[in-house]
Amino acid sequence: MTKQNTISPETVLKISKLACISIQKEEITHLSKELSSILSWIEQLDLVPTDHVDPFLNPTAQNFPTIELRPDIIADGNIRPEILKNAPEVALDMFVVPRVID
Repeated sequence: MTKQNTISPETVLKISKLACISIQKEEITHLSKELSSILSWIEQLDLVPTDHVDPFLNPTAQNFPTIELRPDIIADGNIRPEILKNAPEVALDMFVVPRVID
């Protein structure tokens, strides 16, 4: 792993702030090592020779004309009664929810 890809404790704190994750001071060193280890693993992937690997094709009907795609039909699944039976309160075939804005 290069020095550039070592995650410093300060970077761990920045990441936790951006991710809105609270971490304990005792965890910072451990997380720094863990994140650095992940970056090191990613660097190892860069060493895999891929010169003779064909790019993956998107499996669409254009690339594979023998694939039969189902029709794109919008439907509610006809399961409204099954869904509504789980609701604490129902009115006019819809969920009743508490008012959140006065």
